[in-house]
Amino acid sequence: MAGINGEAIVKKLMLDLRELPVRGSGALITDGDGGNLSFRRQTIRLAANKKLELTLPPQSGFVMVIE
Repeated sequence: MAGINGEAIVKKLMLDLRELPVRGSGALITDGDGGNLSFRRQTIRLAANKKLELTLPPQSGFVMVIE
């Protein structure tokens, strides 16, 4: 799954993944703090309700792989 914030404001998202056949853990890749072309990878675990809250900075995005 991927998402892009093409606006100049921070976006808060609540992703409801109950409809997807996921088990609950995976990787989230976002923009890093090192400027252009820096990335941050973190392991995520979905809650029992399979909802995930993300905050996207302006002109930013994410890629997520969930098993």
